[in-house]
Amino acid sequence: MAGLTLRPATLHRAERKDLAVLAGRAEAQRRLECLLEALRGATAGVTSRTQAPVFAAARALMGPLLRLADAFAGHPPAQLLLLKLAGDCVEAHVSYLQACTPPPLILVFEQHAGMF
Repeated sequence: MAGLTLRPATLHRAERKDLAVLAGRAEAQRRLECLLEALRGATAGVTSRTQAPVFAAARALMGPLLRLADAFAGHPPAQLLLLKLAGDCVEAHVSYLQACTPPPLILVFEQHAGMF
């Protein structure tokens, strides 16, 4: 993957009505795997200067990623990569989080908790 570009079309794929059918296609599964690996790579490259924009992008992607996780529930490699991405994101950002009430990550999960 030459470069990761998160265009609106990338995010709208999670909004498709036929997402369950799409999730059964090998091409869609492979594309999701490539996207998740690219996101993991971006998360692994976080520095103090890039932490804020990467974390903001992760927050924007939380809803679509949760919908994709539900749609690709029958595809274990995608589920594994989603869990790895979540772990990498937490690991990369934990050293940059400052004490606040409530922590920003909890707010993100609370915002998206009612979606399912």
